[in-house]
Amino acid sequence: SDEANVLRWLQGKLKVPEILMYDELNEMEFLITKEIEGTLLSNLIRKTHVSEIVKLYAEFANEIHSINICHCPFSQTIYDKMKQAKARIDHKEISSSTFDVINKAYTPEALFKYLEYSAPLCQHLVFTHGDLYMNNILVKNLQLAGIVDLARGGCCDYHYDISIILHNIDKYLGIEYQELFLRYYKFSVNQDLIDYYW
Repeated sequence: SDEANVLRWLQGKLKVPEILMYDELNEMEFLITKEIEGTLLSNLIRKTHVSEIVKLYAEFANEIHSINICHCPFSQTIYDKMKQAKARIDHKEISSSTFDVINKAYTPEALFKYLEYSAPLCQHLVFTHGDLYMNNILVKNLQLAGIVDLARGGCCDYHYDISIILHNIDKYLGIEYQELFLRYYKFSVNQDLIDYYW
């Protein structure tokens, strides 16, 4: 299991669930983890001032992206993602019906060629979550309690995570709070790369 392996590697590096059991049976995987006490960051929307939520979001992104990747065995770079996408397209597992409005006019093959052609030459590699929505972050007393759903975790350009975060902020908190997030976030951000990864 990708997630089980990532969780094992992250023990002691980040607040993630402790694995109680992992097993495989008849091509099915079973992963049981210890419960993390806390509430989803997304659940604070009606209980906490939005600016405080945005600050917490940035602090959590800073913590994840500061993990030492010197010996990280998990690669999730744009080249890995393109390879995965190509395999799924070849097996007819991707339909343009699932694309957002901007990309609906493309076939999966055409969109892949565009992304392949415009792939960034330079990657700003850090440890990324890969699916860093507010409902994958647990908080307690306005402090990080834990991060969940790490199956896509690994070394990637931090713009990948940031593109997800900014979209999440736009959808649930308001586009005007994106700038506040970027003020709290520790790395400089390139808008072209944000657009590419989204």
